[in-house]
Amino acid sequence: MLNGAARLRVPLFHYNYSTWRGHAGLYLEDLFVLVEMRGKGIGKALLQRLAQIALEEKCYGLRWMVLEWNEPALKLYESLGAELLGEWETMLLRGPALERLASADVSEAVGETQGGLKKVTARIKIIGAGLAGCEAAWQCAASRRESRAV
Repeated sequence: MLNGAARLRVPLFHYNYSTWRGHAGLYLEDLFVLVEMRGKGIGKALLQRLAQIALEEKCYGLRWMVLEWNEPALKLYESLGAELLGEWETMLLRGPALERLASADVSEAVGETQGGLKKVTARIKIIGAGLAGCEAAWQCAASRRESRAV
């Protein structure tokens, strides 16, 4: 059974890589505080610890998403100096649309000859291998760090 403090909060975060900045950052996937514990500074304390980790790891910053109707969260984040990136929209491809794209004949879509398509595919494989290398490097770095209690 979880102790009381452990049940109060759940921050889930991971590294991300910004191709725009050419640098790693932290991405806060989820921050949850029990309803009855909100307004007590717990969320702010968790964000503060994540900010410390981002600086310790020399990350460009801390990024997350928030629902547009979540006014209390928006007010908290803005009070901390977070910027709302209004020019960015979240996209999601799933279900039948994901399956349709995965199985589509892209040679017609890209207007390439078969040879050109092979070159594009080869480049994607190289990029994928590079990303796998980044992931391996992050895992290696993570294994050298002690586990952190946030």
